[in-house]
Amino acid sequence: MKQSTLERLSISEEIQAAIKSIDLFADALSRARAGEKWLDHNAPPYWRLTMISVHDGYITCHVRMHVDIENPLALAFRHDKRFPNRPTWADVRKKFFDGQRIYEAELLGFIEKKTRVGDVIIPDNVDAYYLNTAWEEVLGNFSHHTLATQLASQMARS
Repeated sequence: MKQSTLERLSISEEIQAAIKSIDLFADALSRARAGEKWLDHNAPPYWRLTMISVHDGYITCHVRMHVDIENPLALAFRHDKRFPNRPTWADVRKKFFDGQRIYEAELLGFIEKKTRVGDVIIPDNVDAYYLNTAWEEVLGNFSHHTLATQLASQMARS
């Protein structure tokens, strides 16, 4: 992450140093990639299409960790028939990560977390920012061939 990004978050120098010491972006990206694999096995086959939009060849990611219906888990299951209405993060979490399994959702990049580095705690809102960026990278690397294949598959099922 650029230094200006850290400054925009208005966080202390101690927290900035902790972020750099553990490479929070690498951690968030690793978690988002793990979440991508989980979604490939558990979400509808067109889940990526519900998380992005494509305009003039540019992919825009709609993941916003702090918005209940724009969390990656909620977006991935947006049109899943197992949910009668547009699901929120809480609806999907209850189905797949109920009870003590919330930690698993953190490891898969579906929920932000607080991180302790020595005596410093990196707040969950900072982790959310890094997860948003990580999901943008994961979804931005989505190839046009894969996108076209999934779109055709989704249209065939409709």
